[in-house]
Amino acid sequence: MIMKTEQILARIKIKEDEISILKNKLLSNNLKSSSGYIYIPEIKKEVEIEVHDKNKSYDDLKNIYGDNFESSLLTKQECAIILKNKEISNILKMDGSSSNDDFFIQQFDEENKKEGYVAVFFVNGGRSGFYSRRISKYAYDFRGVRFCRKKISGRKK
Repeated sequence: MIMKTEQILARIKIKEDEISILKNKLLSNNLKSSSGYIYIPEIKKEVEIEVHDKNKSYDDLKNIYGDNFESSLLTKQECAIILKNKEISNILKMDGSSSNDDFFIQQFDEENKKEGYVAVFFVNGGRSGFYSRRISKYAYDFRGVRFCRKKISGRKK
């Protein structure tokens, strides 16, 4: 039986898609820790996989986690680096696959910080970006917090 070129190309595409899915699963399993964090080598930090404390304002989060909680948030630059890695941004749902996982980040605009505004990472309609003029007292069910930390290494024996 002789296959047409289109049929061969279609089968190759199917196999490539299957390989891509397996690669993502392998990467995901290798990077995820049992603590709910994923290690991102490009920024040398572990980042929470899930956005949590949704429907809480920045002010609420400050009351829960303390005045200095912003230092445990991702920066705009770190988010931009993560977005360049398709596999990791997919795992973290920063790739447009979810419009229900916006999160607060460190304020990157000094003027807006002085005026009391807070910054967020958002995904909407398949695109993502940053806002630096959000009012800290408002809460939304699609926005929460995602913490990051320096990698916790295993204990020495």
